[in-house]
Parts: sequence; C-alpha cells; structure tokens
Amino acid sequence: MLYSNDATTDFFQPRFGTSKRSSVHVSSMMQRLAQLSNQRQWILFTGECPRPQVSELSTYQVDFHKVIHMKPSQRHNEVDIVLQAIRRGTASAIVASHRIPAHLRQSLITTGQQHHCEVFFVAQHPSVLH
Repeated sequence: MLYSNDATTDFFQPRFGTSKRSSVHVSSMMQRLAQLSNQRQWILFTGECPRPQVSELSTYQVDFHKVIHMKPSQRHNEVDIVLQAIRRGTASAIVASHRIPAHLRQSLITTGQQHHCEVFFVAQHPSVLH
C-alpha cells in the first residue's frame, strides 16, 4: 500500500489516462495528503514532480494553501533537497519523483518517519503535445 511509501505511483492519472491500479495508488496518496494538509505544516512537491493543479488538489480536499511546488535546484540534487526539507521539520509530507533510486527512497522514508514527515514518490508523465 502507498502509505509505506515504497511504491512509485503515477501522478494525477485522470489528466493522462493511466491504469486502474495506479489510480488506486494516486487516490490513496491524495487522501493521505488531504489528511496531512490539516496539520500546521507544508506539503512539498519537489521541482522534479509535475506541478499539482488546484482542481486536482480540491478534488481530494487537499488544502492547496499548504502546498508548495519547489523550483528545481541548480546546486543540489533531489535527494539532498528532500533530506533538507525533512530535517527542517516544516513539512508534514514531501512528494518526490520516482527518479530517486530505490535504496535511497527507503532511506528517505525512514528519515522522514523519524522527523514525522511522510515521503511519497510519483512518476512523471511525458508532456502532452497539443
């Protein structure tokens, strides 16, 4: 189940039309983010993740006022960004890309748990051509 955060999930598949299985994972993640958005901390999306749309967040009742989509860093890699965010203690959840290697994902999840921060991983879809 996604709460263990060891699975990569396709992000916002309704926009792109992906599988029913990944739909369940996205729904589980978004429901958990909705719960976490009730806390006094941020929900951070790394710059390597697709930008969440307000309508998609609202569908799952995620408080979009608590969501920050960070810019990609010129100096630090995504793992370092996630670690810094976890250690600062200002986020209840961090959503990172699936590009982080599996062994590092588990390390980030463990570090997040130690700091009361949940870490999720999402797959980025290729851009839709118009």
